[in-house]
Amino acid sequence: VMAKKSADQLRKWRVTRATSIETFINALGVDCLVRELTLHHAHVLHRYWQQRVLNGEIRINSANRLMRNLSGLYSTI
Repeated sequence: VMAKKSADQLRKWRVTRATSIETFINALGVDCLVRELTLHHAHVLHRYWQQRVLNGEIRINSANRLMRNLSGLYSTI
């Protein structure tokens, strides 16, 4: 699938995933290896997005999209 993407599509794909990872690290306050992730980390991230939605900082669709991006990366690894 990646081989069929144009250079611009690949750039957008990478930027989107990099943004999701950066947000994940900022929300957790720690940069850790994928194999070190636990259910606790997922709960912290969920609460982070939930609070941002409740505060009106982002829409629920944005939070869901960013969680999907991370989930896709995690399942790929």
